[in-house]
Formats: sequence, C-alpha cells, structure tokens
Amino acid sequence: MISRNKMLLSVSLFLLICMGGLYFALQTWMPFMWILLFFGLGGIIYVGFAERKLLSEFSKYKTTKHGLSQGSVLILTLGILAFVNYFSVKFVRVFDYSMTRQYTLSDQTKKIIDQLNEDLEIKYFYKEGLQNNDQIKKSFLNLAKVFETYSPKIKVNSIEMNSNPSLTEIFGATKGTGEGFVSYKGKMNRIETQFVGMTGVAYSEQDVTNAIIKTTRSKFKNIYFIEGHQERNVEDEKDETALAGFKKALEKNSYSVKSLNLIRSGSIPDDADVLIIGGAQEAYQKSEMVLINNYLMAGRPMLILLDSRKSFVPGPSDILNQLGWKLGSEFVFNILNSPSGPTVSTDQATVANVFSTESEITRVFGANRSVLFFRPHALEPQKDSKTQAEVLVKTSNQAVGLAQIETTNYEGKPRSFNLGVRFKVKYLTSAKETDLVFFSDVNLAGNQFFNQTSNKDLLLNSVAFLAKETDLISLAPQEPLATKIKMAGPEFNSYFKYILVGLFFPMPLVFLIISLVIWFKRRHA
Repeated sequence: MISRNKMLLSVSLFLLICMGGLYFALQTWMPFMWILLFFGLGGIIYVGFAERKLLSEFSKYKTTKHGLSQGSVLILTLGILAFVNYFSVKFVRVFDYSMTRQYTLSDQTKKIIDQLNEDLEIKYFYKEGLQNNDQIKKSFLNLAKVFETYSPKIKVNSIEMNSNPSLTEIFGATKGTGEGFVSYKGKMNRIETQFVGMTGVAYSEQDVTNAIIKTTRSKFKNIYFIEGHQERNVEDEKDETALAGFKKALEKNSYSVKSLNLIRSGSIPDDADVLIIGGAQEAYQKSEMVLINNYLMAGRPMLILLDSRKSFVPGPSDILNQLGWKLGSEFVFNILNSPSGPTVSTDQATVANVFSTESEITRVFGANRSVLFFRPHALEPQKDSKTQAEVLVKTSNQAVGLAQIETTNYEGKPRSFNLGVRFKVKYLTSAKETDLVFFSDVNLAGNQFFNQTSNKDLLLNSVAFLAKETDLISLAPQEPLATKIKMAGPEFNSYFKYILVGLFFPMPLVFLIISLVIWFKRRHA
C-alpha cells in the first residue's frame, strides 16, 4: 500500500472515530456529523478500490482464509449475542418471587395504565456528584422499570439537571438530590412522597400511581365531609381518633376534599360527588335533614361512619331507620382463646374478616384480608324491613355481643355480626336509585386504625364506588416485607466434632507430612 493511501485511510478512520465520540458525548445527531460520515466512509471506499489488487492477493493467502473463517465465526457469535441482547431488552419479563409481590404492580395501577391512549413519560431529575444520589436514583429507576415493563406506553428517562437546564426549567425540578415527574398529553405532575429511607427520599408504587392519576384525570371528584355535630376532625394528624389519614389518602387519589357546614351554607353544593358523615355525636337539625334527604332523593351517594360512643344520634340513625335497618344495642367483640378457655377482651380491636364476594367494593379482597373496628355495634335489619341490603363486611362466627363494656361475661351462642352494609334504594319518595354505604364504627377510619390491615383499602374502595371511579377500586400497592430467617445456634455434638476434629484439622497435617517425606526421598534426585 502506497504512503498516500495509508495517510488517507488513517484520516478516514480518524474522522469516523471523531463522529462516534461526538455522538456519544452529545447524545444527539448534529448536521455536521454527516460531513464526517461522508468523508470517513468515502476515504475508506476509495482506498479499498485503489488497493483492490493488494486486497485480492491478500485474500488468497492460506493464513487469510483461516483468519477469515475465524473472523466469520466471531462475527456470527457477536451477531447472535447482539440479537439475544436486543430481544431481552425489547421484551422484558419480570418474575416476582417476593412474599408480598412488591415488584408486581397492583390491580389499581394496572387499571389506570391500561386506560392510557398515548405515551406517558416518567422522568427523574438529579445532579451528579451529590451524596447518596446514585443509590436514590437507582432505587427510583428500578421502581419505574416495573411500570415500563408492564406497558410499552410508559417511557422512563433520567435527566442530569446541569446538562439539561432547559428541560429542568420546563418541569420545574429544583431538588438536586433527585425528584420524579410524570408527563402525559402536555400535563406534568411531580411525584410526591413523604417517606424517607436510610439513604434519603424513597418512592413507592403508590406515589407514582398517585402522580399518574393526577396527570391523566380530566376532572377531579369532590368529596364533602359534613361538620358541625362534633364529627371527627379531618385535619389533626396527631389525634388517634381523627380522620386526617383518610382525608390525605383521598387527596392522594386525586379527590378534592372539602368540609361542609349545612347550617352555615344552607345548601349542599351541586358539585358534591360524595357526602361523608364521619362520626357525628350531636343531633342534626330538621333543616339539615331536609337538605340531606333531598340530596339522597336526587340519586346522589353518601358514606356514613357511625360513632359507637353515640350510636343513636338523630340524623345518621334516622337515615338508617328509613332504610329499615337499625343498630344493635350490644358491643361486638371477638372470642379469644386463652389458657383458661374462651374469653373476651374489651380493650382489643374487633376483627372482621368475612367480605362480600359479589360487591365491587370488596370482591378484590382475598381470604387472608381483615379490617379492624373498635367496640362497634352490629347493623341489623328491622323485623318488618323490606329493603334489600348487601353486607360488605362482617365478623366470623366467633364473635359475641356485650350489653356493657365493663363486663366480659357474654351470653348466648357466638355468631357473625354485620359491620358494613351497602344499600341501593329509592330513598323515601324518590324515583331515582341512590347508593349508601354504612359502617358501624368510625374508628375504622381513624388515624389509629386507618393504615392497619385492610382498613384503608375498604374505605378508599367504598368512596371510589360511590364516586363512580371504578378504576380506583382495588388493593393498595404492597409494602416491602422483610424475610426473616431463624437460624438455630450450632450444636457441638459428637458428629460435628468427628467431622471437624477428626477430618478437617488432621488433613492439612497429613498432606504436609507426605510432602516432607517425598521431598526427603527425592532431595538428591
């Protein structure tokens, strides 16, 4: 090969290397790269044509043929690996063997994603070099990958804020330690989380799902908590009896939650999608009941949580009586097994674990689900009741009723008690059907019990059903559960001593002695 062609070949290869390096650095194709590509490939093609006689002779050598054969095998192997790698990335399948299925999306999330008709982007903004950033970023992207794996409409990207200031400004990202966003049809929402792990902020599936709901919803439903009768507080997060956790969970599911004083307002807003009575302890006035009755006769839904301390408050109990049902006079408790025999503890929560398999609210609950009440009364049909009701949740047949809290002595045979009921009726003289859901104890939704067992799922599903948000009826995403391995301490029994002392300890010594003997015999060889 003449010197001119050697120089041209070197320059051509240099141009191609520069083009590849620039593309890798910029992560985008720039117009001037076409020039580098044209002259680089053009130079290689020219040299190949000019030195065609040399290439022809070189190809006839025996060593060249062997080399080409080996090269063909190598290229074929690399091609197969590239093919397998492409399809393994393109068609990812994840197998979740965790105890709580924490790496599998919940049914609620799947329903929401299945309704997407355009691509939804999950973007993670971060700054390089900050402490713990790599761990937080990796944790977030692993979570986002579960969403991306489930649907091809989910696109996940990570953006370094200093390298992409314009995109950072568009999304309003400010936390260099890392924050996630969801983008869909031009709408953007920050992925909010309050959980902080050992290394910093930690995102959960519920956080991402909530952001997707907010981004994809075109209209938010309005939930009104009635106040003015000593109902449970919906703002106090420190009070165990308050409903702040319930309210916050509703807001995370993209409901607009407000309080409503019927006396002060004089009407129920037309935009009210669901009314909630959360443990009223004082009687409702006649004017308030007129408003509520008119609301129900218009076919609009309501959730009523009764207070076991004031079970027969005029107003909520009147609505129940109009439906042909009533509250039992006894407090319901589970029978517990103790060394001295069956007993009842009035200080423990009442567990209800029998759910309707037909209702949209509870049919997603499995056999191992349960909810907690605290000193509830039972919901019972009156003797002359003709109203059809659907029992949502009840205790097992190992429960009893106590007339007074002060005693744990019970009479009668243990049985099952209804603690949650759903009605679909034409209320009073109305021609329209309305939905009402009653729970016999507001403590179900209190801060103390809301996040325990399946209380949260039951309440959120009830509101979703009443608000006709059926895609939100499901179980909340699973939280990680540590797998505990109990390892017994080593027992230095005779078998252990035989293996350790009789075999492992002597073997190195035996080999050492054999080696010395062999060396001694052959030292003059």
